[in-house]
Amino acid sequence: MGINLPRWLGIQRYRPLWTVALVPLVFFAPVVDEIIAYPQMQALCKQDRFFVLAPGMDEKNSYGRTVYSEERRANESIFPKTVEVTRWQTAYVDVSTKEEVLMNRRFLPVRGMLGIPNGSSGGQMTVLLNGCGPAGESFDSKVSPSL
Repeated sequence: MGINLPRWLGIQRYRPLWTVALVPLVFFAPVVDEIIAYPQMQALCKQDRFFVLAPGMDEKNSYGRTVYSEERRANESIFPKTVEVTRWQTAYVDVSTKEEVLMNRRFLPVRGMLGIPNGSSGGQMTVLLNGCGPAGESFDSKVSPSL
């Protein structure tokens, strides 16, 4: 397409130069938002810890409790605003006192400008970006993490 575009547009002058310029443009344009957002996604994945004690908790207070988990999801956009990331936050809550004991975060890019259909869930997936979760483990954006 990039090779034929100068001919289709009727460009006669400097056609080889236009071809050299348009081939990379046509190739990278659909994923340019993911290329720009890649460092931001890496920064999210390199945060200090994915498991953190809840505010007001220390190791002595949190040890030996019986907990259940509460999932919270929020969709956010990162620059450029065409890349959407789902932030999963799991709160482990004490059964008897209802205090939050431990927090867990995961990040999953769910949409980019290219928007390739994800056949398994009917949603979309990103081409270059992968999600990350506990202990810095990376998981493929084509497979949603277990809830």
